[in-house]
Amino acid sequence: MASVLVYHVVGDLTVGKREVVEFIETETVESAIREIGESAERSISIWKRRSNNNVGSIESIEMREQRFVGMLNSLDIVSFLAKSKTHQDKAFNTPVSEVVVPNNSLLRLVDPGTRLIDALELMKQGVRRLLVPKTVAWKGASKRFSIVYNGKWMKNNNVETSSCGSNVASNMNYWGSNNYKDTFCCLSREDVLRFIIGCLGALAPLPLTSITVLGAINSNYSYVESSSPASEAIHEKNPQGPSAVAVVVEMSRGEHKMIGEISACQLWKCDYIKAAWALANVSAGEFVLGVVDQDNAGGKYRGRSAPLTCKTTTSLAAVMAQMLSHRASHVWVTQDDDDHLLAGVLGYADVFAAVTKPPTSLLPAPAPAPNRTNFDGL
Repeated sequence: MASVLVYHVVGDLTVGKREVVEFIETETVESAIREIGESAERSISIWKRRSNNNVGSIESIEMREQRFVGMLNSLDIVSFLAKSKTHQDKAFNTPVSEVVVPNNSLLRLVDPGTRLIDALELMKQGVRRLLVPKTVAWKGASKRFSIVYNGKWMKNNNVETSSCGSNVASNMNYWGSNNYKDTFCCLSREDVLRFIIGCLGALAPLPLTSITVLGAINSNYSYVESSSPASEAIHEKNPQGPSAVAVVVEMSRGEHKMIGEISACQLWKCDYIKAAWALANVSAGEFVLGVVDQDNAGGKYRGRSAPLTCKTTTSLAAVMAQMLSHRASHVWVTQDDDDHLLAGVLGYADVFAAVTKPPTSLLPAPAPAPNRTNFDGL
């Protein structure tokens, strides 16, 4: 394991981060569309409003975490509009509480002293946001040194543990029932990946190793046949994986030829009205290729750009650079000898799992001992 992941803490990544601006669940779908257009990972976190009894008082960290509802992205909204039986204006004025799928486990409140390796473990398990207090009054760091956070070396004489859960739990216990004023920032998986890509040299040889050798390719991807209704993508989406469904043509040998995707990335800043109509009325193949809307909008819905892809031989560093440059939550993987034959997908969890692999796991197996022949008596 690279020392950079052990000796850096979550607090190192909060420098310059603005305080959390909560998007309340009573806000409308129309407001959410505007907010998603400016958000990291093309999704926003939804919160319950603070209780009137707590307005003007200091909120406990436990209460802050419990007010988190879930994450909302453009695919969620297009899916809602496609299924909505109400008038367009009424649908756009619907509160997001009726659209978002509640999932409080997508956010985790962590101490600024939590090791980066522990934060990665949380994100590998499905956490998408880290809520971090923006304060210098902390101690009990789960690492020995940090030269970045707070501009000085910090030492910790406590015994370290290799367990992610116990590290985070110890930090949480340190807080107890402490109260903080509204001085929290939110770290996304994109923030963590951006930090890691600035430390590639310290992660050698992992960054230049192919994703196949690292075992990073996730073959358990979501897909829908091109001839199936586009609306089936709503049901095929894996809530634990990237918010994306591949649109494929099944080949004679059972392989999947990819022709496009239905995803939050594709629908980001789209024409939501036309996209919703297309999702409800055409096939998946027509959806990704573009369809003419004769009934409502009188225009043409086009899928955005072609899906982001890489080869099975692509290096981990190249995949990370693709994700950051396109602000994508995933990259589709195609076979080395065919640009359209799908091999799998890489999301944030897959990349973080590859980054935390022990370098010794990449060493070739030792050669078997030679088979010695007994020449006695010859």
